[in-house]
Amino acid sequence: MINWGAGGGGAFVNFRFAQPGRGPSQRVSRWYPVRQFPFANQTLVDPVTGQTAGRLERCTATGTCPRIFEINSSNDYWTKVASALTTDTVGDDLKDASGARSYLIASLPHMAASGLASCTYPRNPLGPGAILRAMLIALDEWATSGKRPPEATSPVSPTEPRSRQRHKPTRASRIFRAFYTTVS
Repeated sequence: MINWGAGGGGAFVNFRFAQPGRGPSQRVSRWYPVRQFPFANQTLVDPVTGQTAGRLERCTATGTCPRIFEINSSNDYWTKVASALTTDTVGDDLKDASGARSYLIASLPHMAASGLASCTYPRNPLGPGAILRAMLIALDEWATSGKRPPEATSPVSPTEPRSRQRHKPTRASRIFRAFYTTVS
C-alpha cells in the first residue's frame, strides 16, 4: 500500500456531520478534527488523552498487515503532521513498524503547480510522478519477491531523546487536554 501525502492526521469519518474530504491547513480550519490519535503505525500511549493505540494494531494482532510505504512531501511532513509517523508522543524518533517504511521527499510540494500563487514567488513545479512510480516498483518487488526496499528517508533528531529531558506540561497542553476530553 502506498500512502501518499496523507501525513499523520487521518480522516474525519464516522462522526455526525463529518466531512471526510475536508482537511485543515496552516491558516484555514486549523481546529477541524482531522488530527486524532493514533498518529503512528506503532502502538503508543497518548499522554494527553491516556489512550493506547496504533494504526496497525488490529492487523498486527491477526498477522494481516500489508507492506506499506508512507510517502510524504515536505509540506505534508511539517503541516499535515507526517512527522508524527516517525516520532512517539513525546518527540523521540521511532523505528519504522515491521512491514512499513516512511519516506520524506524533500522540496516536493503537496501539489505541483506553476505560475504565481497568492505570494510574490513562483510555485514549486516539481511533481511526484517519477518518484511514486519508482516507489511503486520497489513496493511490488518487496511484497512479491522479498527484495529489500530503499532505506527510510525521514528526518532523525540529532539531539538527546526528549524522554530523557525534563518535560513540564505547558498551559496550552493543559487547556488542550481539558478541551479534548470534553469533546471526545
